[in-house]
Amino acid sequence: MICSKCGTEITNEQKFCPNCGSWVEQSTNVEQPTYGQVNQGQQMYNQQPVYNQQPVFNTQQPFNAVQPGTIEMPMKWHKFLCFFWLWLMALINAFNGYSAMNGLHYGEAKKEVYRWFEDLQSVDKTYGYAVIFLAVFDVIVAISLLKYKKFAPLLVILAFAVPRITDIFYIVSANGVISDVAKEINVDLSGVFDYSELVSSVIGTVFMVWCNIVYFGKRRHIYNK
Repeated sequence: MICSKCGTEITNEQKFCPNCGSWVEQSTNVEQPTYGQVNQGQQMYNQQPVYNQQPVFNTQQPFNAVQPGTIEMPMKWHKFLCFFWLWLMALINAFNGYSAMNGLHYGEAKKEVYRWFEDLQSVDKTYGYAVIFLAVFDVIVAISLLKYKKFAPLLVILAFAVPRITDIFYIVSANGVISDVAKEINVDLSGVFDYSELVSSVIGTVFMVWCNIVYFGKRRHIYNK
């Protein structure tokens, strides 16, 4: 350190100049900013603020987020079909098929009916096999619903429609056999079959098919296996 009055060199511990006795002002060691720091500060000062900046949100959905098409929907009809109705129909169809194959629906008149209408026995057996197949088909549909198979809704619609189609073919075939015999013996047997019950059954089936198409159409995303 140098005295500002006389220029004498003095130490940092001395408060007075030994030559002229002047008071020596102690200097503080202030770290001067470097060029880089000054330049960086100048850049921060000159940086313009950003206004009207749109907030950025996380567009990734959380792990447990509900995906489109996975909204929970009522499944009571699904449960009713696969746990009760289809199994019941399988039992009924199995019984009806066995009865048709053995002519049990004619009761005690079985032998007399087949004596007059021999071809009717083959028609009954064919119908019986078809109905037993429907019983197996009902079980397959029920299992497909339980496993949420992709083709399960289509099988449900077929489970309602195919039995009515089978009934129509049976009545037409049986009526043809009876009509041929009636012509041979010159007897009018046109009133043997009651078509009103078949018509009511077909109307009910059409309604059920439409309801199932609407029901499963809204739940198509559930059956994806």
